[in-house]
Amino acid sequence: MNQNHLSGFLADLVTDSSAAIRAAEQARRAEQDKQHTTWKERLTPLDQRLAKLLAAIPESIKAEGLSIDALRVQLAGRFAQTSRACDVAAALRKLGWTRKRCWRGDESPQGFRATWHPPCK
Repeated sequence: MNQNHLSGFLADLVTDSSAAIRAAEQARRAEQDKQHTTWKERLTPLDQRLAKLLAAIPESIKAEGLSIDALRVQLAGRFAQTSRACDVAAALRKLGWTRKRCWRGDESPQGFRATWHPPCK
């Protein structure tokens, strides 16, 4: 009886450790897939990443105008955490967006403000 109990315990231990090994391997693969996806996204051309980002933004927010700094933060570059403003501006122009500058304080309480607006349909 003691021998059967011990062999059963060992069998359960092997089963549990195999399950733990499989779970750890799945977690490792999931992390690798996440890193692969992140780098694949970062290596996609900026204009394609920008178009994808703009498609996810609601029309009501787009109509108010978007700050280039807000877009830069969300568009991680290949070698930096943010994209360069001149590159984002060029990609926006390529997509037909226009920049509106507000120089007076009465229109913008913060003073100078530049926003980007979608093309007219």
